[in-house]
This record gives sequence, structure tokens and C-alpha cells, in this order.
Amino acid sequence: MVKTHKKLWKQSFLYLKVITLLLSLSVFLPLAALACESSIFVCESDSPKSLNLSVCELKGSFYLERFDLQGKKLAENEVSVELVKSSYHRSLVNEHSAAFSINELDVVLSDYRSEELGELEVVLSVTIEQAFESDFYLCEGSSFSRLVD
Repeated sequence: MVKTHKKLWKQSFLYLKVITLLLSLSVFLPLAALACESSIFVCESDSPKSLNLSVCELKGSFYLERFDLQGKKLAENEVSVELVKSSYHRSLVNEHSAAFSINELDVVLSDYRSEELGELEVVLSVTIEQAFESDFYLCEGSSFSRLVD
């Protein structure tokens, strides 16, 4: 009889641990399940330093999906940022930009498009300013922008 009680107690304790674990995970699932509707700016660059940055939109809010500078993560997971967008237009030239601040860094994303020389020229860039010092990154590879939307 004592063995049966011990066995039931062990099973009950195990079930309690599993339920507690599942409940604790359910608290974090909404945060972990944050999936952006669409990326609006992605930049990969190796010069002047390694940069990997991705900004996405979810329900009208903007998040940093990724922000790595020289292999160092400057933003963990999806960090909400307040983007300030602006646009500049003149004949055959459009520039759309967005700026935000994080960790004492001022970041400007730029999407420059020109048809002045008869060809479409697209230049995506990121400027990072900190303590009166600026670094300018030309985005390359699989970089893209939807700042125009």
C-alpha cells in the first residue's frame, strides 16, 4: 500500500512538473511567436565593418529582427523601434529614409533611386552615428528595401 501511494505521488508530482512547465512556456509563447508581417529593410554589408540589419513591420509597429555589428548582437530578438520616415523627390530621383535610435546609436536607413542617366540606380545604405562619429554602410548581396510603401 505504501509503495502504491509513493508511486501515485511520484506520478502526480511528475504531472505537476509537466503542467507547470507547459504553463510557464505559454506565458512566453506570444513573445516567441512574434512573426513579422513583412520585412521592410534588410541590409548586409562588410565595409567599413560587418553589418547585418533587418527591420520588419507587424500590425503597424516596427521591429528590429536582427541588428548585428561586427558579429555583436545590438538587439536581441524582436525589439520595437519607433521609425521616423521621410522622403525626398526631384525629377528622376527619389530617396526614402527612416531613422531610429537604439543603445545610444542613431541609425538612418536610406533607399536612393535615380534614373538620371537613363538607367535605374538603386543605392541602399545605413548610417550609424554614435558620440559624434558616423559610419556609412553600402548594402549589398540580398539587401532590399520597402521603405517606399
